[in-house]
Amino acid sequence: MKKYIIIVAIILILSIALGVSIKSCSNLKQEKARLENNQDVLIKSNTLFKVKDSLNATKINALTLNLSSAKEYYQRLIKEAKDAGIKEGRINSITELGTNTSDTIIVRLKDSIIIYDTLKCFDYNDEFMAMKGCIRNDSLSLNYSNTDSLIQFVSRVPKQWWFFKWGTKAIQQTIISKNPKTKFNYQKYIEIK
Repeated sequence: MKKYIIIVAIILILSIALGVSIKSCSNLKQEKARLENNQDVLIKSNTLFKVKDSLNATKINALTLNLSSAKEYYQRLIKEAKDAGIKEGRINSITELGTNTSDTIIVRLKDSIIIYDTLKCFDYNDEFMAMKGCIRNDSLSLNYSNTDSLIQFVSRVPKQWWFFKWGTKAIQQTIISKNPKTKFNYQKYIEIK
């Protein structure tokens, strides 16, 4: 009887060890896939393109990090989340986008006579930009206002073989600027797992 109990105990211990090994192997395989995806994301640059109305757009695949890696490599972003009152453990994803809007505008100057001085002023408005300025002698006073709307789409990119699609190959961020004069300097999409 003791012999059977020992055999059952050994089988039970080996079964548990096998289960733990399989789970560990599965976790390592997932971590390897995550690191390979991150390597691809870091090597490839943003894809810049135009949407039908000549609106500028950009897209990039998501960089997937665990919270400890995000703390190590993106301390500034984690600090900004804390400053905004967001707890570290509640962060799902971080999106960062830099834009620069510039345009050359030629405006006809108009004269207004003020006592003994000439004041040249201009006023320009369109859907995205407003500028008002005056030139007096050798100085320029300029008020500049720029308006822009950015639309972000985070989507799943499926794995594909021939025309069969399944699972998830990557998470992708696409951002569209409503201002045709806006150019994208950089973007980051970081997913915390």
